[in-house]
Amino acid sequence: MRRKKVRLTSYFLLLTALFLASFFMLHSEKKVTAQTRETGQLRTLFALTEYAENLTPALEKAAIVSSPPLLTEQLINVVENAVAARLMLEEFSSEDFSDLCRILRQTSDFAQSLGRTVAAGQALTSAERENLRTLADFSARLARQLTFLSGAVLAGEVTLGEATAATEKIPLPALRDELPKLMTALEGMPKLIYDGPFSDSTEDKAESESANAVSKDSAAATAADFLHTTVVQLRSLDEQNTPYPAYCFYLNGRSVKVSKSSGRITELSQAVHVGVVQISDDEGIQAAATFLAQLGYGQLQNVSARDTDGVRTYVFVPTQAGVRLYPDGVKVSVSLADGAVVGLDASAWVLGGRTRRLPAPALSASDALAHVPEGMQSQSAPRLALIPQGKAELLCWELRCRNTAADCLLYVDAQTGAQVDVLLVTENEGTLVTQ
Repeated sequence: MRRKKVRLTSYFLLLTALFLASFFMLHSEKKVTAQTRETGQLRTLFALTEYAENLTPALEKAAIVSSPPLLTEQLINVVENAVAARLMLEEFSSEDFSDLCRILRQTSDFAQSLGRTVAAGQALTSAERENLRTLADFSARLARQLTFLSGAVLAGEVTLGEATAATEKIPLPALRDELPKLMTALEGMPKLIYDGPFSDSTEDKAESESANAVSKDSAAATAADFLHTTVVQLRSLDEQNTPYPAYCFYLNGRSVKVSKSSGRITELSQAVHVGVVQISDDEGIQAAATFLAQLGYGQLQNVSARDTDGVRTYVFVPTQAGVRLYPDGVKVSVSLADGAVVGLDASAWVLGGRTRRLPAPALSASDALAHVPEGMQSQSAPRLALIPQGKAELLCWELRCRNTAADCLLYVDAQTGAQVDVLLVTENEGTLVTQ
């Protein structure tokens, strides 16, 4: 009888253990599933914000340019970002945003309709360009609200669940006051069943550095001197995402790359503590220029800048016979809190950095001014610039143009007069901030 009792007790203990194990496994699986779902929603929110931010400059550029190839390119960007933003919005939120989804759908439909107009050889009307500007203004407001919301979620001020379900707790409903006006502006539109000038031009460049001429020990000594440490303190990293031969080193949150060909520091990245802006733009440019000179990058011109979370990234380019060589641009990031250099990207300079045989322009500077878009005025004398066009490079006239709605840099082919690119700009203490 005692043996039977022991067996029963053991049996019930086993059942209890199995039940508890199953419960905790199920609870753990549900927790993991919930975490996975929340991570997915957070990624969706950030993707939605990015697409909305990209949509605005695409709309603004489409409202400016008249060259059919360039206009078509911008309209394609509008379609891609409007469609992607709408899909993200539908996945992230509930029916509370059906009006916003409708606007995004009509934006993509409108851009497709304009694309067909351009393909038929017709110019956009002033009303169509005004509609593009109206949509751009609304898109900018939407992007600002989404950026605010993303920051609130990251700061813990709003939970992701509240952001998804309780729309009255997030700033987006403020846009609803503008919906009737925008819906009226959209009436009649077709209903059908998207960092500095050319600063990312290294993607299609072929590796042009010569065979390894610098040893790893020599590169480590250069990196150690740059980081004010000793070689033994450095950690060597595997080469990753490097379009040219380089050694990679790491120390206390700072990573540097040293060219295997020249032995020069070519890249720097580190975490940045965002603080209150304390330095002027002139001080930032001076800090960046001094840094480049110390690394041996020679005479470069500062041409533009871009701000991101308390850091201003300046773009410097070399010149040849007065022509700006944008494909060889160098980017230097400076903390606006203390003027410290926190980033460097000279990969384009490494992959380019050569003397070109530049053609003589067929168009004069005065000829180029004739290609300023209707309704805009030139703000400065045209300047010759070499810009990347896929794997090729193109000599262009760079025109600074402005009207009451936009300020831009327009690039006109120096041989044919065709508009080939446009960048939206704002001015900060004399420095152009591009978009």
